[in-house]
Amino acid sequence: MSFAPAELLSDSFATDPHPVYHRMRGAAPVLWHEPTAGWYVTGHREVGALLREPTLSARPGDGFTDRLTGGDRAAGDRVEDFFDRWMVFSDAPAHTRLRTAASAMCAPRAAEAWRDAASRDANTLLADLDLNTADFAHDFALPLATAVTCDFLGVPADDREQLGVWSDALMAYLAAQWAEPATTRQADRALAELRAYLTARTAARPRDAPSPCLDMLAAVGPDNAPALFAQLLTGGIEPVAACLATAIAETAAGPGPVLEADTADLVEEALRFDAPFHIVPRTATAELVVAGSRLRPGDRVVLVIAAANRDPLVHRDPDRFTPGRPAAGRHLAFGAGQHYCLGAPLARTVLTAGLEAVRQRLRSAAVRGVTAEREPRVGATVWRRVALMA
Repeated sequence: MSFAPAELLSDSFATDPHPVYHRMRGAAPVLWHEPTAGWYVTGHREVGALLREPTLSARPGDGFTDRLTGGDRAAGDRVEDFFDRWMVFSDAPAHTRLRTAASAMCAPRAAEAWRDAASRDANTLLADLDLNTADFAHDFALPLATAVTCDFLGVPADDREQLGVWSDALMAYLAAQWAEPATTRQADRALAELRAYLTARTAARPRDAPSPCLDMLAAVGPDNAPALFAQLLTGGIEPVAACLATAIAETAAGPGPVLEADTADLVEEALRFDAPFHIVPRTATAELVVAGSRLRPGDRVVLVIAAANRDPLVHRDPDRFTPGRPAAGRHLAFGAGQHYCLGAPLARTVLTAGLEAVRQRLRSAAVRGVTAEREPRVGATVWRRVALMA
């Protein structure tokens, strides 16, 4: 099966990546991509193993800010230091300290306690929606994920809009192929304002007021607190909203058995079918042979979980949305190993509550069609619009 390296840099790939992932995986489970100077791993077995490989560092390789100059380069250095403190981009022992501090707040039992609140929020949002005019990506999935995540983090309702602005600026920086002056300046400004916001919240907190989030942030110290807070905030909103929109679109468009499938099965299949984050970047720290390819220290390695989740060696007819399929739990949407997503329990809580509320509404409506438009984005699923025709 042929794969042209230029496909990874094309506009069509950013809009519809799965055909390209299919060709990459069919060509070889591990491919060197000269234009981006990296190894791309697409086979399920190989990606699953490398997510657990101790000689692969979660720290991104150098070079992302090389095109910046002057004040923009200084801003880029500050933003890079911020992202280097994220759990997802750090190694032990720093990663271990951060994960330990956040583990109690993100435990399954803690996430389960938010199920009723998530259901109430979902039904409140749905009550105000017209099925024929609603955009379920932006009128339902995004505000639901935002509401539950902000409540979980103890963010007052009046602060959510501003936090969304900061989150968008930080994610725009991460989404670029290279650090760009405009997005770097916006991210640097968002980071400074976020630091000031958390400092003010901490100072204004009454001594006897319980706040698991602020306690967690105090445990990691002022240098790491903004990074941990931002990772939990962004990780709880955009990817969860994207997956919920995927689940709604595929459930509404599917035949009767799909609509009547178990909600938990629908959630797991949505995670497998279109993982919110497509790639996991790694850097080799030792020589490693994978599927016959020799990786050397310093090599950039891109684990393409969106491709691995559709590997036909694991999932039969993988490009078909099939809830309840065998081996459904083997998807890698939340990663694996020591970097397995701490927010997975809360994400599943929001996804289950949101999708169940929508299914109840759909059972009393005859959906005649679904319009689902993707936003061009490399490495992530972002929906421009998900609309139903009832």
